Amino acid sequence: MKKIIFGVALLLAALLQTTVFNYLRIFNVKPDLLLIVAVSGVFSMQERQALFFCLFCGLFKDIFASGILGINTVLFCVWGLVISRLSRQLTIDNNYVRIGTMFVISILNNIALGAAVVYPGKSVPAGVFLRIIILGSFYTTVIFGLISMVFPFDKEAAQND
Repeated sequence: MKKIIFGVALLLAALLQTTVFNYLRIFNVKPDLLLIVAVSGVFSMQERQALFFCLFCGLFKDIFASGILGINTVLFCVWGLVISRLSRQLTIDNNYVRIGTMFVISILNNIALGAAVVYPGKSVPAGVFLRIIILGSFYTTVIFGLISMVFPFDKEAAQND
């Protein structure tokens, strides 16, 4: 059942990110809904399922977003693996820790995507780059926090699915 819910969430996030959230931009920055769904999957699923789910989330973002093809697929899998390994050493059962983790992952993701754009020789003004990193990460984290208050994560229930 949880797989179906996350599949629907993936499709809904892809649809909302490419349509509705284009009109809900703050300073021309919108939240990364697919990253939110991927991280939520890591918090709610077993490691192997979560990494497979992150792969699909990254593929969807690569399909719907412009940029370097495959970068989001790789990054989402890396973030899923990092969170999964981190959860083995630290307790990530607290909602505040999850929100903090989402903020850090969002910042790292935005930095990696920005570096991937700059590497081929494209120029991005420093103010725009910082605005995307800070505001985009904050906006993504706020949306994640709101979602996590409404739909709590339960990894133990995922073991039964």
